[in-house]
Amino acid sequence: MSRRARRILGALALVATLLGAVGLLIAWLLWAEHSQLVARRASAALGLEVGIGGGIQLEVFPELQFKARDVTVANLPGRPSPHLAEIGILELEISYLGLLRGRLEIDALELEQVTLWIEDDPNLQLSAAAAPESQTESRDPRFNIGSVEIRELALHYQPGDAGTRRSGRIETLRLEADGIQGPVHFASRGEFAGHRFDLTGEFGPLSDLYDAAPYPIELRGRLLDATFEIRGTAGQPTQMRELDLSISGELPGLPQLYEAFLEPDSRVPETGLISFQARLVRDAGPVAIEDLSVGTDTSGALYGSLTGSVGELATFREIDLVLELNARSLSFLQPMTETTLPAVESIDAKFEFSDRGSDLGVAGTVHLVLPDGLGRLEVEGSLADLRGVTGLDVTVRGEARDLGIVGNWLGLDRALPPLEPVMLHGRLRNPEQRISLDALTARAGTRDRSYAEVKGSIRDLERLEGVRLRADFGAADLSLLETYLDRPLPGGIGPITGHTLLTDEDGSLGLEHIRLHGGRKELLSIDLDGKFDDLREIDEIELDAKITARDLAVIGELVDAEVDPLGPVEFTGTLSGSDEQFQASGKLWLDRTLIDGRASGTFEPSARPSFRGTLSSPQVWLDDVGIAPRFADQNTAPEVGSDGAPPDAGDEPAPRWWRSTEGLPFDLLRSLDFDLALRADRISGRDELEVYDASASVRLEDGRLQIRDLQATWKGGDTHAGLVLDASTPEPKLSLEFELEGLDVEQFVSQAKETTQASGFVDAWVRLESRGQTPNEIRSELAGQLVAVMRDGTAAGKVSRLFARNLIGLTFPSMQLRRSVPLVSCFLASVEIESGIASVSRLEIQGGDITVTGSGTVDLARESYHLELVPRSRRRGIVSVVPVVRVRGPLWEPRVTPVHRTVATSIVEGVISNVVRPARSLLSRFRRGSDPEFRCVLPEREALP
Repeated sequence: MSRRARRILGALALVATLLGAVGLLIAWLLWAEHSQLVARRASAALGLEVGIGGGIQLEVFPELQFKARDVTVANLPGRPSPHLAEIGILELEISYLGLLRGRLEIDALELEQVTLWIEDDPNLQLSAAAAPESQTESRDPRFNIGSVEIRELALHYQPGDAGTRRSGRIETLRLEADGIQGPVHFASRGEFAGHRFDLTGEFGPLSDLYDAAPYPIELRGRLLDATFEIRGTAGQPTQMRELDLSISGELPGLPQLYEAFLEPDSRVPETGLISFQARLVRDAGPVAIEDLSVGTDTSGALYGSLTGSVGELATFREIDLVLELNARSLSFLQPMTETTLPAVESIDAKFEFSDRGSDLGVAGTVHLVLPDGLGRLEVEGSLADLRGVTGLDVTVRGEARDLGIVGNWLGLDRALPPLEPVMLHGRLRNPEQRISLDALTARAGTRDRSYAEVKGSIRDLERLEGVRLRADFGAADLSLLETYLDRPLPGGIGPITGHTLLTDEDGSLGLEHIRLHGGRKELLSIDLDGKFDDLREIDEIELDAKITARDLAVIGELVDAEVDPLGPVEFTGTLSGSDEQFQASGKLWLDRTLIDGRASGTFEPSARPSFRGTLSSPQVWLDDVGIAPRFADQNTAPEVGSDGAPPDAGDEPAPRWWRSTEGLPFDLLRSLDFDLALRADRISGRDELEVYDASASVRLEDGRLQIRDLQATWKGGDTHAGLVLDASTPEPKLSLEFELEGLDVEQFVSQAKETTQASGFVDAWVRLESRGQTPNEIRSELAGQLVAVMRDGTAAGKVSRLFARNLIGLTFPSMQLRRSVPLVSCFLASVEIESGIASVSRLEIQGGDITVTGSGTVDLARESYHLELVPRSRRRGIVSVVPVVRVRGPLWEPRVTPVHRTVATSIVEGVISNVVRPARSLLSRFRRGSDPEFRCVLPEREALP
């Protein structure tokens, strides 16, 4: 072997020895203190604590390879998550040649099963510690990296401690460097928040990574339907200092962005494609945005632009922004409200946000125009500090075709009357940290028709203090308000004017003065004065009222009720009290009748409302109060049919209330208490009816209604009655006692609106009891006793006519009813009622030569008769038939039929009666007291239990 060859082999052996020694040295250095030393070295390089939990593995040949498992990188201080990164497997390939040159050259870095937590950082720092000084001063760092590949990267982003965490998955991420001085190429693809993305880019060389010189950055990508691009430089990119990045791209509409990055929200308005561009800059200070320009196309319901800058992005200070919004309808607001919004022609808004003087200032204008000239609204103003509201000066002007349009704008549940036109002007100010409303003027309508106007100011809108508002309203004629109330109103009444003053001068918000006046004296006039001291708690009420009207029908038209035209009417009264108690008094004139009333009441929160009152009158004219109205023709004769009797009204079923199975409103009796005293010194009616000393006491307490001491006196008789309706228990109970003596039927029946023939005098005692929730139940449970006598009278009702005509026509066909109604010289009845069945214990009817006795029952529950009547005649013709008859059928249409077995007997008795009549007449002169005398008088009171 030659000497040269030996030298070459020696050199190779030396190199191999050196390489082996270097490899062994590196292995010893890295392995001697195991993973702890490596972790400390990595922590010093990154400025964050690094941990290796799964051990490390080192291979020397053919290349130096380093593998570690379960590597963690600690998070920045104050972050919610403990780690910034967790790495399942980390592999390094280190170049021997680089080590010989004195540099750490990493040919490849591979990471698998990586999890990153990225949380808000106001300064956008990726590292809490600065790079080592030796590295920041050198432009030729002692390390190099060829490529980095990450597989299976899970990314979690949380915007703050309370924000919603968003997650993404990166399938692959690869970085390749063209040498230590060459650019770094970047590519990545994966999924974020359920959406695919692709990113590519290029960065500056690794040699400049820790250099303070501008470090170039370029990124392009697609996420959702959005594309974006970032170009620029960053000094010391590991700490994001000295930024100058241009950002531009296109984004989908707002609903898609909310759904992808925040939470789905149906209230977000629809917008078209969003284009944006801006510069993200930082020069030794906070991160700022300059040359911001964001805009949407016009395809959405809402479109506009945002331009300007933000000096401090993290704290959102030093703002200079201009926001312009436009819309052709209010449809973008519809998802945020349940109220139907009116159509608009256009909406234009411009807001300028400025915070250069450390206080956020806002100056804005809003113009809203309704279609077809329906109205417009303009808002102009300035706000010195949006957060602290230290200054405010906003002017509002508006006009509308009518007030109903304004009601739709405000989303009121109840439609406002269409007063037209509408004008509005006001100014919001904030002197001394209180928002006030000054120079308020709101007008609706015109004075020559109908109008409402409000003027004044409010010193503190939040507390509603310092209020002084004057409202005037009125109408030239009451009929002009028809369209506002959506129902007809009487015309010829006007003008009507009203004035009120709403003030808060004494610390309580109240209507210091209310006045409503107007009308026409001969038809209707109103004069109302009063005040409410505190509308929040209504501490004091004072009202005086005077109303005159031609008749009650005019007043009924105002309240949409049908009332008889009784009158003329005049009322004067006063009301005072609060929201917990009141006192009232008044006088009502109905033509000649005067009613004087007084009342008081309490409305305590823990008890039922309670009222006490009295109504009295020196004289009540029944025709004044509608019982015998003057407008009926008192001289009209009753209509007479072809047979001389009034025609029947036809088949009239029982009234609805009689058969109702619906529960009566007994709950109302448990909702309040009252005690009412009624008295009339004299009651006058038609046919010289005069009733004296009529009085009653009506009391309701704990659901128990009592009518006590009901009494009245008239010529020849008097009345006493009492009623108790006890609804304090689940099953209401009813009891009635009634005593009547010497009632002149003709006088009292004549007070009805319709002329009816009836006469006679009635005495009666009644005692009834029942229970139940419905009229049907009450009728079925009815029990008690009724004893009544009528003498010297006629029967004029529909049922009584049917009885008389059918009975007489059946039993005495030879008799002709020449009078409109049959005469009744005496009617006597005694009835026992049990479980809704009235048992007739005594029934006698006398009329001329006819006498009828009866017995049986009347089933009130089933509404049917079960009676047998035995007619007798003192004078019977040879062909007269006087059989026993049965009465069956419904209460309102009885059927009278003969008992067949008594017909033949009746004929024989008729023949014998006519044969022996002469002898009977002769012998009657010599008889004395052979038949007991029939007395048409009420039985003794002892008959009543």
